[in-house]
Amino acid sequence: MDLAALTWNGYKSCYYRTFLCWQGTKPRPKRCLCNCTEVALRLSLKAVKVGATTRDIASKWPSAKEAWGYAEEDQAAANLWGHGLGLAQYDQPVISRIWSLDHPVEIKAGMVFALETQHGKNFQWGVRIEEMLIVHDDHVEIISNFPVEQITVVDPLPGYSTL
Repeated sequence: MDLAALTWNGYKSCYYRTFLCWQGTKPRPKRCLCNCTEVALRLSLKAVKVGATTRDIASKWPSAKEAWGYAEEDQAAANLWGHGLGLAQYDQPVISRIWSLDHPVEIKAGMVFALETQHGKNFQWGVRIEEMLIVHDDHVEIISNFPVEQITVVDPLPGYSTL
């Protein structure tokens, strides 16, 4: 679920969480995909600090070829990325393997941005999570408050779903 561009006092937010909306005999996403997604997010979060660059963050993510078998990074443009939050939905800094590796931007105190990671099986299912953060001189503050450590299961009531 993507709660993008939610606005409070003119400022934008961006919030991805994955919900499991079935039960029973259909196959569920493998736990390793949840782990891959969370590991990619945690590795990139650890790279965020004053003086680091967007290259330091983007280099923590696997290439499009490693993760999805794509020939070019731009084929997976929004699969692993970060973006500033402010008066516009996608403010600076923009963090992606497409441009951050060659054109890094320095991370500064006061920056507010989101990091998004995903993994899954094309056109079938996947896991996507995101954290919003504020960079301070001596630490990074996570301002999202809905847990990413586990997928929330939304089990339908018996008889109300054909899934």
